[in-house]
Amino acid sequence: MKKEALSTNDDEMVDRVRKQKHSLIIQLIIVFTVFNVFYMPIYISIVLRFATGYQRTPFADAIFLYLMEISRMIDPIITINFQPELNHEFQIILTKFKIKFKNFFTNIFNR
Repeated sequence: MKKEALSTNDDEMVDRVRKQKHSLIIQLIIVFTVFNVFYMPIYISIVLRFATGYQRTPFADAIFLYLMEISRMIDPIITINFQPELNHEFQIILTKFKIKFKNFFTNIFNR
């Protein structure tokens, strides 16, 4: 796409491609960082188990499981924010919901 835009001297398309490239790089960095932050305690405890015989407590297991679930919840949010098609569709859904919500309360208070 970039080569095609450069060959036709379409500066707007070149800017879009560049912004999309930067957006995807930032998304990759954020996803990699989030997963490593939340999964790092699990990795460390597994290494400690093999190296020193460390046994996790039930409380630590619960915390680690909770951290895993948080990372799974954050991933779709990151995807929606950085993918332009999904972000656009999400904005449309939110706008429709706001209109329905506003109409609902308007109808309740007008009766």
